[in-house]
Amino acid sequence: MSHFGRSGPPDISDTYSLLVLNITFRTTADDLYPLFAKYGKVVDVFIPRDRRTGDSRGFAFVRYKYKDEAHKAVERLDGKIHPLLLVLLYVFMLLVLGFDMKFLSLFQEELSMAEK
Repeated sequence: MSHFGRSGPPDISDTYSLLVLNITFRTTADDLYPLFAKYGKVVDVFIPRDRRTGDSRGFAFVRYKYKDEAHKAVERLDGKIHPLLLVLLYVFMLLVLGFDMKFLSLFQEELSMAEK
């Protein structure tokens, strides 16, 4: 389910997606939305959930309309631990244009290195 409550998958063509890893199992789209909305227009927040427990599967996708806003979020949040959510972000940008996908990976140190 996305932040906006759509029942089906959103149209993600022409959007820029950030993959957010290592989120807590209780993290919701409402937790992530304000954190990422500081950097631009968030089109969608999707957190895959365990069908049995309803807990997050530990990662999410945050989608922006504009590349520069997604890039700004990457610059500000990549590798950071957010104190409220205890989220470590390893992000990569994904541009979806029809059937053509281009990946730009931006990875930082492992969580154990970030905590030192």
